[in-house]
Amino acid sequence: NLMIRYDPPFTDIRVRQAINLLINRDDAITFLNDGDAVKAGPMPPAHKRYALPESDPAMQEYFRHDIADAKKLLDAASFDYDREYELKYSNRPVDSELAEVLKLQLGEGGVKIKLIQEDLVKWFSQTLNQSQFQMTCFQHLPYEDPDFPLRFYMAPEGDITGLTNFMKYNEPKVNAAILAAAKELDEEERVKKVQEAQKVVMSEYAPM
Repeated sequence: NLMIRYDPPFTDIRVRQAINLLINRDDAITFLNDGDAVKAGPMPPAHKRYALPESDPAMQEYFRHDIADAKKLLDAASFDYDREYELKYSNRPVDSELAEVLKLQLGEGGVKIKLIQEDLVKWFSQTLNQSQFQMTCFQHLPYEDPDFPLRFYMAPEGDITGLTNFMKYNEPKVNAAILAAAKELDEEERVKKVQEAQKVVMSEYAPM
């Protein structure tokens, strides 16, 4: 996971889309997992019933890697190529390796990254839980309920479970889609609404 705090310039959807286009998931899987992994959208693949299949058109577009298109978007957004962005990560080997890959891939689009390694306790208690980061990365987990990973994208105002939105991201369409899925009691309808919420999250290139 790459998580980006919702501050300028990342409040501009063109910048978020460009960052997404710069990430080469296939190369990352080859380097980090010797090719033994699957690509995932907002929902961890462990939630097989709820996660969108990789063949879904929305997933295919989300996984698209295109450095030229990314640079066009950054240029259109007047992105500051001279600015350096901090990427904080824990000292777990898997997080350290991921950070190195992300720095290399984002650098191909001209995005300058400064890597900052932290003790796991400090990273979790301060950097992540107190949103003290510009960028951070970590290994995604197979959460117990599909509602939990979606809550990363939901604004916390008036909703205590939204406190996991460490990015401080706030997009009304995303909030509404996640709430609709969370309130649905019929299992079949909930699957549909969880999948629709994922599509809304991806269409907005939410910063995670």
